[in-house]
Amino acid sequence: MVAIPIKVKQMIQRQQIIIVGSADRLGLPNVSPRTSFYLDPDGSIYWLELFKHKTFRNFQKNPWCSVTVFEKKS
Repeated sequence: MVAIPIKVKQMIQRQQIIIVGSADRLGLPNVSPRTSFYLDPDGSIYWLELFKHKTFRNFQKNPWCSVTVFEKKS
């Protein structure tokens, strides 16, 4: 697992939004915003998956993902 730098953890907590990118087994990407999540002290991020659609199905076939955070005002 990749370690999340402290500055990034702080930004995640301030902004209260993350973007989750996943891909299916053929490489077709899916990008989805998440506003309901928990940042564990060990660096894990857990988010609420309301619908078992693309992201959920992608993780069943390919456990890799990308998580993006950004400063909304700048």
